[in-house]
Amino acid sequence: MNDRYDTTGRRQAKLEPGSEASVLTNLLGITDPAEMAGVELALLSQLYDAVIESVRVDQRISVTDLLKWHRRWLGNLYNWAGQCSE
Repeated sequence: MNDRYDTTGRRQAKLEPGSEASVLTNLLGITDPAEMAGVELALLSQLYDAVIESVRVDQRISVTDLLKWHRRWLGNLYNWAGQCSE
């Protein structure tokens, strides 16, 4: 059975050298999990502010929207952000 959440062998599963296998490979070379969590949270807050201003109450959210938001949120950290893995 194929597990859609299994990232074995995929680039999303690679870990940043020097992070003691606790941080995903990233474009900024961050190795500290606490630092990465802070960066991701700050970027998520920025995305939230942008999305809350642009999405209508009655708007249907599509997979394309979610992928765009994921890319906007994490695209400066991970080269795979906003992409579906198959």
